Amino acid sequence: NMSILWVVLFFLGIIISLFTGNIKNMSSIILNSTNEALKTFISMSLLIMFWNGIFNIANDSGLISRLAKLLKKPVSKLFPNLDKNSKEMEYVCANLVANILGIGVAATSLGLKAVELIDGNIKLNNYQKRASVNTFITINVCTLSMFPLNIISIRNSFGGVTDCALVIAMIICSTFAFVVGILLDIFMRLVTKCK
Repeated sequence: NMSILWVVLFFLGIIISLFTGNIKNMSSIILNSTNEALKTFISMSLLIMFWNGIFNIANDSGLISRLAKLLKKPVSKLFPNLDKNSKEMEYVCANLVANILGIGVAATSLGLKAVELIDGNIKLNNYQKRASVNTFITINVCTLSMFPLNIISIRNSFGGVTDCALVIAMIICSTFAFVVGILLDIFMRLVTKCK
């Protein structure tokens, strides 16, 4: 339980500060960290609202659905159990588009809806549902991000400079993670089917 973890960490901090002689600074540290947490919360909330707004504009303009249609054929190879023209596949592709554009915040609601639809699909048996959900979770964890907008925005809000080399490194890393994740998913699916 997370509440137990926070209580343990709090008391652990008090004990460590007693032994290191920093107990006098503890009240100022708590107040400063509260202010920092509030600033971070406000900046992150504004960031989430901004990118969700951008995603909604792109969605209303039809851009997301057009990009999702382009992805349907290759993505259907990863989800052989799902119908290419189903609502589940539509949400899977829209989620993937949001992740590729680097708007992971907007992708979350699409991802939850996709899992809900896959899990509720009565045409699939338990193995097919599990395989499809596992593949979907894999492509979200090892997400392919061509435009890491969220990371760039977070770095800028904390005064970090994001140069071109760092963006290229992030794209290479996310592509590598995505390919490895997909290969492992295919391998695990073949192994479990053989058993």
